[in-house]
Amino acid sequence: GDMLHALQTTSSPSSSSSSSNNTNLFGALSKHELQTCIIPEGSFVHLGTTGELVDFLVAGGSATYNNDDGSGDLQQTKIQSFAKSIGISSKSNAFVSGFRGGDGDDSTSLVVLNSILIGNGRDKSSSIGEGTVIEHCTIPFTGGSGVDNGKIIVGKRCLLSGIRGDLKGRDLCVPSEMCLQVLPLRQGVGGFVCLCFGVNDGIKEATTLYGMDINQVLERSGLTASDLWDESIPSSRQTLWNAKLNPIMMCADEDTKWPELDFSFLEWIQSLRDDVQLDACALQGLRQWKESKRIAVCDIRECVDSEAEAKYRSTISSVEVHQLSLAADCLLGQKHEPCSFGHLADVCNLNAFKHNPVIKRAFKALDNICYEAVDEGRFHILGRTFMVLSELLSTLWCSNGDKPQPFAA
Repeated sequence: GDMLHALQTTSSPSSSSSSSNNTNLFGALSKHELQTCIIPEGSFVHLGTTGELVDFLVAGGSATYNNDDGSGDLQQTKIQSFAKSIGISSKSNAFVSGFRGGDGDDSTSLVVLNSILIGNGRDKSSSIGEGTVIEHCTIPFTGGSGVDNGKIIVGKRCLLSGIRGDLKGRDLCVPSEMCLQVLPLRQGVGGFVCLCFGVNDGIKEATTLYGMDINQVLERSGLTASDLWDESIPSSRQTLWNAKLNPIMMCADEDTKWPELDFSFLEWIQSLRDDVQLDACALQGLRQWKESKRIAVCDIRECVDSEAEAKYRSTISSVEVHQLSLAADCLLGQKHEPCSFGHLADVCNLNAFKHNPVIKRAFKALDNICYEAVDEGRFHILGRTFMVLSELLSTLWCSNGDKPQPFAA
């Protein structure tokens, strides 16, 4: 705003009224003229909220999705047309296995970007709701200490970003229309911060929290304004932007590359959303959230390790995604082509298996293929899948730390 007021136009001089608090800016810009370039037949879509961003990405990647928010068919068509014109797709550098919704008939209503999502295909208890966007995630398939997770349930119209590592506990349940983002913190602060709010919450106000009336959240949880805001912030300036809502999650073993993170604090939010009494687990989650060190969105930029986050996102290898996708397509599609796991050539080491997420994901993907084949009565697929599993185990066993040769079965 100050920049626009400081510039001149052909019909009016610059205005110093809004720039009184920044005389240097006014002095530098007031001699210059504001000029705009209008693109003939151009199109502009303003995405002012998290919810609008989610709908934009999902509509761009789907031919059928409509969030039915009453905005009208014309607006929905405009958003969808604009998204498609710039190349938005429902899946990019992504592999999904073991989830209902994520790899089922309604997968076109999801957007998965730069992510590897491998759930527990054994009982198909994990699911992803329609209208959800997932980016930069390596959704964990094991609980603490390598135990198979119970379930991972993501509700409808959610935004998940940066979820990684193993779960502390057995389940991860994200309520519908929630945003959950995990970011690493700089050294000296340590751990990760978990941003958690409703996709329709107004960040510049304090009207709703987690998609509910904020006064109801405070009343039912027993929280007070002093739990969310510093005393230095007057009530007239209290917003979600400066509320201490986002807990810092410490790593039990200080492994920031493959951490074990605890999302059990979500249970009390889920209970409020379900309008049920907070049980013992929910109360424990609320107590954990309240006792944790929390930071506000306005302070996150100073604490987040942007370099570490960029490095993590780059480790979600397009080669691994491609190889996992090819293997699943080759085995389930019964194609007469090599089922290659060449991307493991640089990481195959039996001694490192326990702590190597790439090897874990390969085995879990093959495990899910077996369960899917059995579930569909396609038992003839199992023979070749077991052969691939056997070859992979043999390569790990024989490597002994040496670089093995890529194999195919």
